[in-house]
Amino acid sequence: LPPGRAEVIKTTDILVIDEISMIHDFQLDLVDRVCRRLRLVDRPFGGLQVIFSGDFFQLPPVSREDDGGRFVTHSQAWQQLKPVVCYLKAQFRQTDTRLLEILRAVRDGDLNDSHRQQLKACQRRLPAGQTIPELYCTNRAVDQINAQHLDQLPGRAQTFWGETDGQAAAAERLKSNCLAIEELKLKVGASVMFVKNHPGGQFVNGSLGRVLGFRRGETPQVIVQLDTPTAPKLRVEPATWKVVDGNRTVASYRQLPLRLAWAITVHKSQGMTLSAARIDLSDAFTPGMGYVALSRLRDLDRLYLRGFNEIALQTSDEARQLDRQLRQESEAAEADLAGRVE
Repeated sequence: LPPGRAEVIKTTDILVIDEISMIHDFQLDLVDRVCRRLRLVDRPFGGLQVIFSGDFFQLPPVSREDDGGRFVTHSQAWQQLKPVVCYLKAQFRQTDTRLLEILRAVRDGDLNDSHRQQLKACQRRLPAGQTIPELYCTNRAVDQINAQHLDQLPGRAQTFWGETDGQAAAAERLKSNCLAIEELKLKVGASVMFVKNHPGGQFVNGSLGRVLGFRRGETPQVIVQLDTPTAPKLRVEPATWKVVDGNRTVASYRQLPLRLAWAITVHKSQGMTLSAARIDLSDAFTPGMGYVALSRLRDLDRLYLRGFNEIALQTSDEARQLDRQLRQESEAAEADLAGRVE
């Protein structure tokens, strides 16, 4: 671990893990083992109070053929912890009963012809002159759309190259797994997304903005205006990603923590709230993609749907079964608490 990180784990009281559905079972077991070893306490997560939050109907953990990863509930850490389940039912993002009904039907695997017709009615042209975020299922489609938009901006593109250091094989793996691409081309006016959290909180992974200018020098800077109201202009410098072994840096990759963002993948949109979006679900390849994309919006009125396939309208059997189980556990915990209060 980097210097000081072990001490943080030893002295922490509460561990909060958001978007828990995106974590593999074996990854949670690794976190559990690290906490036990560093805190010298042979209890789940070394005795830490742990809070998980997330939605198992969203996209499952990204898997490779050889990793064997499953939902986090299959982990030994989850089974030993036996977390108390609090099933949250209040809805805050959506204000449209039509969209809420469609999302409920997708979750329950009960989408009917009326729901499909409502979605087809959203396959309409974007009004002239409007630019809104576009969501696609594949990186290839996203890269193509972003390149087209960049070409339409005036002026010459500024190119920023990522740099690796340290053990060659580890550095290449780090670079290939990093969201900050090796050759980043930007222009003034380009829509960008941050791909790393700022240590001082100026931006987070997923923050959106627009390029205002550049400062060249020994340390290049990109001037970015965030898309949030009253946000300050930021001078964005290259960030560093590392592979560490104890206190030793095995490999590192340095690049601006930005990528083009006229279009983003459905996967990367998780956690966002969009007032409007143009969404293409015709290439959906795993259950949950349509649910994630549609649930980013507040209502159907500003959904511009390019297309969808049947996979986009599905959720996995395992997610539905797990949802029923968690509901039951939550109801049992609520009844137990009510009995203690009485």
